[in-house]
Amino acid sequence: MWNEGELFRFKYIYHGCDLNDRLAIYLGERHIMRTDGYIIRNFTVQVVGDDTPTICDKNLKRHMKKVEA
Repeated sequence: MWNEGELFRFKYIYHGCDLNDRLAIYLGERHIMRTDGYIIRNFTVQVVGDDTPTICDKNLKRHMKKVEA
């Protein structure tokens, strides 16, 4: 669904969330393998104006909307 380098905007997530209505670039999947074998499926984004990438929970993808050129 999402390709690395795509530009998108976060929609409203919840009151007070720093990501609400922020523009970002999708950097790709960032899975974490726990010692018990369970895989936590996260992804990474670079929010415009932030110095470091942000790791997000997979459930935030439903709050992302692609920016059309």
